[in-house]
Amino acid sequence: MKDWNVRSWCLTSLAILVMLLASACGNSVQLKGDSMSPTLKDGERLTVDRSAFKSSGPQRGDIVEFDYSGGKRLSHVVGLPGETIGIKGGLVYVNGTRLDEPYVAPGAQTQSSTDSFQVPEDSYFLMSDNREHANDSRAIGPIARSQIIGKVLR
Repeated sequence: MKDWNVRSWCLTSLAILVMLLASACGNSVQLKGDSMSPTLKDGERLTVDRSAFKSSGPQRGDIVEFDYSGGKRLSHVVGLPGETIGIKGGLVYVNGTRLDEPYVAPGAQTQSSTDSFQVPEDSYFLMSDNREHANDSRAIGPIARSQIIGKVLR
Protein backbone atom coordinates (compact mmCIF):
# COMPACT_ATOMS: atom_id res chain seq x y z
CA MET A 1 0.00 0.00 0.00
CA LYS A 2 2.89 2.32 0.83
CA ASP A 3 4.44 1.85 -2.64
CA TRP A 4 1.12 2.84 -4.25
CA ASN A 5 0.98 6.15 -2.36
CA VAL A 6 4.57 7.04 -3.26
CA ARG A 7 4.01 6.09 -6.90
CA SER A 8 0.73 8.04 -7.03
CA TRP A 9 2.39 11.11 -5.47
CA CYS A 10 5.30 10.95 -7.96
CA LEU A 11 2.99 10.64 -10.97
CA THR A 12 0.78 13.50 -9.78
CA SER A 13 3.83 15.71 -9.13
CA LEU A 14 5.24 14.89 -12.56
CA ALA A 15 1.94 15.76 -14.26
CA ILE A 16 1.78 19.11 -12.45
CA LEU A 17 5.39 19.88 -13.38
CA VAL A 18 4.75 19.11 -17.05
CA MET A 19 1.68 21.40 -17.08
CA LEU A 20 3.63 24.22 -15.43
CA LEU A 21 6.50 23.91 -17.90
CA ALA A 22 4.11 23.81 -20.85
CA SER A 23 2.33 26.95 -19.71
CA ALA A 24 5.60 28.79 -19.08
CA CYS A 25 7.30 27.80 -22.33
CA GLY A 26 4.48 27.41 -24.79
CA ASN A 27 1.21 29.03 -25.66
CA SER A 28 -1.49 27.87 -28.03
CA VAL A 29 -2.79 30.47 -30.49
CA GLN A 30 -5.36 30.36 -33.25
CA LEU A 31 -4.55 32.24 -36.44
CA LYS A 32 -7.17 34.75 -37.52
CA GLY A 33 -7.12 35.99 -41.09
CA ASP A 34 -5.15 35.10 -44.19
CA SER A 35 -2.05 37.29 -43.78
CA MET A 36 0.19 34.20 -43.42
CA SER A 37 -1.40 32.21 -46.25
CA PRO A 38 -0.33 29.87 -47.83
CA THR A 39 2.11 28.88 -45.04
CA LEU A 40 -0.53 29.06 -42.30
CA LYS A 41 -4.30 28.89 -42.72
CA ASP A 42 -7.05 30.97 -41.13
CA GLY A 43 -8.27 29.18 -37.99
CA GLU A 44 -5.16 26.99 -37.70
CA ARG A 45 -4.07 26.21 -34.13
CA LEU A 46 -0.38 26.83 -33.45
CA THR A 47 2.00 26.60 -30.53
CA VAL A 48 4.27 29.52 -29.67
CA ASP A 49 7.51 28.68 -27.88
CA ARG A 50 8.04 31.60 -25.52
CA SER A 51 11.49 30.38 -24.50
CA ALA A 52 12.88 29.93 -28.04
CA PHE A 53 14.82 33.20 -27.99
CA LYS A 54 16.15 33.17 -24.44
CA SER A 55 19.74 32.46 -25.49
CA SER A 56 19.71 33.85 -29.03
CA GLY A 57 17.51 36.14 -31.06
CA PRO A 58 15.12 35.30 -33.89
CA GLN A 59 16.67 34.15 -37.16
CA ARG A 60 15.69 35.01 -40.71
CA GLY A 61 12.80 32.80 -41.80
CA ASP A 62 11.44 32.20 -38.29
CA ILE A 63 7.72 32.77 -37.89
CA VAL A 64 7.24 34.82 -34.75
CA GLU A 65 4.36 36.05 -32.68
CA PHE A 66 4.73 39.69 -31.69
CA ASP A 67 2.78 42.31 -29.81
CA TYR A 68 1.75 45.46 -31.63
CA SER A 69 -0.69 48.05 -30.29
CA GLY A 70 -2.10 45.62 -27.77
CA GLY A 71 -2.76 42.89 -30.33
CA LYS A 72 -0.79 39.82 -31.23
CA ARG A 73 0.31 39.15 -34.82
CA LEU A 74 2.35 36.57 -36.73
CA SER A 75 4.99 37.23 -39.39
CA HIS A 76 8.22 35.89 -40.87
CA VAL A 77 11.53 37.44 -39.79
CA VAL A 78 13.00 39.03 -42.93
CA GLY A 79 15.57 41.50 -41.63
CA LEU A 80 17.92 41.22 -38.65
CA PRO A 81 19.41 44.02 -36.52
CA GLY A 82 21.85 46.18 -38.49
CA GLU A 83 20.89 44.82 -41.93
CA THR A 84 19.83 47.02 -44.83
CA ILE A 85 16.40 46.19 -46.27
CA GLY A 86 15.07 47.29 -49.63
CA ILE A 87 11.96 46.36 -51.60
CA LYS A 88 12.07 46.71 -55.38
CA GLY A 89 9.17 45.61 -57.55
CA GLY A 90 7.79 43.58 -54.65
CA LEU A 91 11.04 41.66 -54.13
CA VAL A 92 12.91 41.95 -50.84
CA TYR A 93 16.64 42.66 -50.77
CA VAL A 94 18.82 42.21 -47.68
CA ASN A 95 22.17 44.00 -47.84
CA GLY A 96 21.71 44.25 -51.62
CA THR A 97 21.04 40.52 -52.16
CA ARG A 98 17.60 39.31 -53.21
CA LEU A 99 15.96 37.25 -50.47
CA ASP A 100 14.60 33.85 -51.51
CA GLU A 101 11.11 33.61 -50.05
CA PRO A 102 9.43 30.39 -51.21
CA TYR A 103 6.76 30.81 -48.54
CA VAL A 104 5.24 33.97 -50.07
CA ALA A 105 1.79 33.46 -51.56
CA PRO A 106 1.92 33.16 -55.37
CA GLY A 107 0.98 36.50 -56.85
CA ALA A 108 0.92 38.07 -53.39
CA GLN A 109 4.11 40.04 -53.75
CA THR A 110 3.07 43.62 -54.19
CA GLN A 111 4.74 45.68 -56.85
CA SER A 112 5.70 48.19 -54.20
CA SER A 113 9.17 49.61 -53.81
CA THR A 114 10.76 51.37 -50.87
CA ASP A 115 13.95 53.22 -50.18
CA SER A 116 16.55 51.08 -48.48
CA PHE A 117 16.90 51.52 -44.75
CA GLN A 118 18.84 49.95 -41.92
CA VAL A 119 17.07 47.84 -39.29
CA PRO A 120 17.87 49.36 -35.88
CA GLU A 121 19.86 47.39 -33.33
CA ASP A 122 17.65 45.14 -31.18
CA SER A 123 14.87 45.31 -33.81
CA TYR A 124 13.64 43.05 -36.63
CA PHE A 125 11.93 43.61 -39.97
CA LEU A 126 8.90 41.30 -40.20
CA MET A 127 6.76 40.52 -43.24
CA SER A 128 3.69 38.36 -43.67
CA ASP A 129 3.36 35.82 -46.49
CA ASN A 130 0.21 37.17 -48.12
CA ARG A 131 1.65 40.61 -48.76
CA GLU A 132 -1.50 42.17 -50.22
CA HIS A 133 -3.49 41.37 -47.06
CA ALA A 134 -1.00 42.14 -44.30
CA ASN A 135 -0.05 44.93 -41.97
CA ASP A 136 3.61 44.22 -41.25
CA SER A 137 6.92 46.10 -40.92
CA ARG A 138 6.35 47.78 -44.28
CA ALA A 139 3.55 49.77 -42.63
CA ILE A 140 4.34 49.65 -38.91
CA GLY A 141 8.14 49.71 -39.06
CA PRO A 142 10.74 47.46 -37.47
CA ILE A 143 9.65 45.50 -34.41
CA ALA A 144 11.68 45.79 -31.19
CA ARG A 145 13.02 42.54 -29.74
CA SER A 146 11.00 43.25 -26.58
CA GLN A 147 7.77 43.01 -28.64
CA ILE A 148 8.56 39.50 -29.92
CA ILE A 149 6.72 36.95 -27.79
CA GLY A 150 8.08 33.72 -29.21
CA LYS A 151 8.66 31.39 -32.13
CA VAL A 152 5.72 29.72 -33.86
CA LEU A 153 6.03 25.94 -33.98
CA ARG A 154 4.15 23.97 -36.59
